[in-house]
Amino acid sequence: MRPIDKGNGFFSYAIYAPQNAEKLEKTFNEEIKRILETDIPADELAAAKSGWLQSRSVSRSQDAELMRSLVNQSFYGRTMAWDADLEKRVQALDAPTIRAALGRHLVPANFSIVKAGDFKGAAAKK
Repeated sequence: MRPIDKGNGFFSYAIYAPQNAEKLEKTFNEEIKRILETDIPADELAAAKSGWLQSRSVSRSQDAELMRSLVNQSFYGRTMAWDADLEKRVQALDAPTIRAALGRHLVPANFSIVKAGDFKGAAAKK
C-alpha cells in the first residue's frame, strides 16, 4: 500500500523454543502451501476482516495513530476517503480472490527464513 515503492514484503514471525525450530519451519511451509491451494474458510475470513477493520477503527480513535495516518495520507496524496474505500474493498473480498492474489505474489521458493536463538543449547536438550 505504498505507491512509491516498486516492491513490497511479506513478513511472518514466531517466538519459539530453539528445539522447535525445525517443527516450526515445517508447519509454516505447510500453512503457506495450504493457503495457496485452498480457500480460507468463511468463518476465518470473516474473523480476519472484522479484526482488521476493528484495529483500524481503534487506531483512528487514538490521537497519535490518527496523526500518523493523516501524515502518511498527506505524503501519499490520499485522504480519509481513500481509507474508507480501502475498507470497503477489503470487506468485499472473497476467499477465491484472496487465494488468487496470494498465488500471484507469494513464491515460497523466494522466501528467506532467518532463525535466531541458542541452537547449541537446544541440540544438547534433544
